[in-house]
Amino acid sequence: MKLEIETLLREYGAREKKFDRGSVIYSSESGVEGIYYLVSGKIRIDNSRVRDKKEVLIWLLGSGSFFGISSYYNGYEACSYITTVISESATILLISREEFIHLLKEHKIMRDFIISLLYRRLDYIEQRRSYGPRVSFRKKLIDALVFLCPSHRPPEEAFTGKPFKIAVTLTELCSMISTTRKQLVTEIDNLINKRIIERDGDGITVRNYPKLMELE
Repeated sequence: MKLEIETLLREYGAREKKFDRGSVIYSSESGVEGIYYLVSGKIRIDNSRVRDKKEVLIWLLGSGSFFGISSYYNGYEACSYITTVISESATILLISREEFIHLLKEHKIMRDFIISLLYRRLDYIEQRRSYGPRVSFRKKLIDALVFLCPSHRPPEEAFTGKPFKIAVTLTELCSMISTTRKQLVTEIDNLINKRIIERDGDGITVRNYPKLMELE
């Protein structure tokens, strides 16, 4: 699907742009130029209007992710987010709002994919807002791990037990679910001991996704 998306975007006039680590792709000052697709690299999106609050990180995105889709709805109005490259480099495809709409009108599969993607994002945001005191830390962690998958869902083969990797550091996870490193490491170690996940320097490998979901 990833290659198909790239091909379609290029056919409809998407321009390729490259960024170095620390580059700001868009912010509340620069505004959104169109719809962005992350071909390679990793970015973080923060809410730039709540700098005085503890939680600023909205989400992290890896290759194969769309962002800036809000411009599809609001016509390029200034956004309240700041998007920053956190990998060594990043390559994106930028398509205009008009061409993106044209693409969605002509390709039902792509249109359904975008609708599903937006639904998953909204669903996760609503989940985070509705977390009450009875919601376990483990559920928050599992929700975050699933959301950090490309397109916010695991690859199809994960449902049959095939391992897959999520490119996220413990520091990033702490920020995303508003917790201490100690609490996070304790839960991560519990899941490692159950042989459900593995941890390495630049990410977490989910070894048994069905088993992980049973723990929610």
